[in-house]
Amino acid sequence: YEIRLSLVGSEMCIRDRYQRRVRVFASKNHYFFCYEPVTLKKIFDRIRHFNSSTSPTSSTSSFSYPKQCGPYAIRHVRDLTVGYDDTSADLKPVLPVSSSTEMITFYFDNGGVCTLRGSGTEPKLKYYTELSGQSDSHSITSTLDDMVRHIIDNFLQPDQNDLVPPRD
Repeated sequence: YEIRLSLVGSEMCIRDRYQRRVRVFASKNHYFFCYEPVTLKKIFDRIRHFNSSTSPTSSTSSFSYPKQCGPYAIRHVRDLTVGYDDTSADLKPVLPVSSSTEMITFYFDNGGVCTLRGSGTEPKLKYYTELSGQSDSHSITSTLDDMVRHIIDNFLQPDQNDLVPPRD
C-alpha cells in the first residue's frame, strides 16, 4: 500500500512538471483583397508614421511605428521593406530587405507576433499571427482572436481602405 501511494505521488509530481512546461500555440492567418497598389502603400506608410504628425519620408529616423494595438503593447518592430529592426543595435535587420515588397512584423509584449505583407503575386494584403503561452488553449485562442480584431481595426482599416474580405 505504501509503495502504491509513493508511485501515485511520483506520477502526480511528473504530470505537474510536464504541464508547467507545455505551451499552447495558436495561429490565425488570413487576407483581404487590396486591388489598388497605391492603397497598399498608403496602409503601410500610415503604419510607419503611426505616432507622427509629419509626412512620410524615406529616412528610417523619421519612422514612428505603433507602440500599442488596442490593449496590446508592441515591444519590437521589424520592417523588411525599409530595412528597420529595433531588436538590433544598429536598427538593421538580419533578414533580406526588399523595397518592392511591403512587410512589417510586430512583436507584442504578451508573446504574440503579427506579420503584415502584400502578396507578390495576387492583389492581397495578408496577415499572419501567432500566440503561445502556458494558459489553456481556449484562453490563448480567445486572446489571439482579440488581437487580430485590433490589428485589422487599427492597422488595416478595411472600411476606410476598401479592402475586400474573401468569401470563405
